[in-house]
Amino acid sequence: QLGAVPIDQAVPQADWDAHVEGMVPSGLDLGKVGDKTYALAYTFSTPMVFYNADLFREAGLDPDQPPKTWEEVKDYALTIQDKTEANGFAGGIIGVQVGPYDWLLQSVILSNGGSVINDAGTAVTFDRPETIEAVAMLRGLKDAGVYGNISRGEALESMAAGKLAMYINSSALQNHLLSQAEGNYELRAAQMPGFGERPASPTNSGSGLVMFSQDPVKQRAAWELMKFLTSERGYTIITSKIGYLPLRTAIVDDPEYLKDWVDANPLVRPNLAQLERMEPWRSYPGTSYRQVAATLMEAAEQAVFGDGDVAEIMQGAQARAQAMMPGS
Repeated sequence: QLGAVPIDQAVPQADWDAHVEGMVPSGLDLGKVGDKTYALAYTFSTPMVFYNADLFREAGLDPDQPPKTWEEVKDYALTIQDKTEANGFAGGIIGVQVGPYDWLLQSVILSNGGSVINDAGTAVTFDRPETIEAVAMLRGLKDAGVYGNISRGEALESMAAGKLAMYINSSALQNHLLSQAEGNYELRAAQMPGFGERPASPTNSGSGLVMFSQDPVKQRAAWELMKFLTSERGYTIITSKIGYLPLRTAIVDDPEYLKDWVDANPLVRPNLAQLERMEPWRSYPGTSYRQVAATLMEAAEQAVFGDGDVAEIMQGAQARAQAMMPGS
């Protein structure tokens, strides 16, 4: 609708092929519509569990064995709250200041085998049993007293003060959290929790680079900028300064680029490992896409932090959101 230009059609094929060689294929695929690339994958992050290793030790937990499932997250959080004066867990999944941004909630739902929209992109699936179960799991964390509806600012402040043990959110917060932890406690990171034996299915957040100009000269200039931003040097800068994933993973072990930084900052390793299982964040078709996402998020917040029946709330959201889908 905004008139984006297919990048791989606007630049010489040989130039395109040479540049994208070595980039993560699953990342490149996210910018495609049909067989054309409209967005060149740029900055990516996946959900990470940042945790305070000192609080783990104080509670008698092994910081070398972070929780791998949501049930373990609950157990660890309860232990920490029983043995220390800290809160066990917080997450930027739903609630205060999260708004309609459902990328992290989609990760939780996908990890339980659920979905938010069918494969054809014609119907939302907020009422599927697996989707409802995923939301009910979060409700269980709230009911157990380990998941509160606090803002990202409150969570980060608690982490900085050493009063929060685990926080799940984007890996883009890595460098900010490291700066807060320095001199206060040992910050570590783990992969997103799964459900039972089922591995987690992390979605990506981040951005893609898009070309709009119809002028061949400006298109060439745009392409040169895109090439630098997604080059080995470009990714070295953005990964080391912010914490986003480099979509050229070979530079992680290359001393000319990121090896020394990664050796000194091992928190990026779990994030890189999740690229192999990354699932695409799903958008909604039509002009009401943001309202559809908001409907999901508002229902999930009500289902988790309220007292109503989770299934009934999600089924109601299904009906409201489907009415906003094209053709309904």
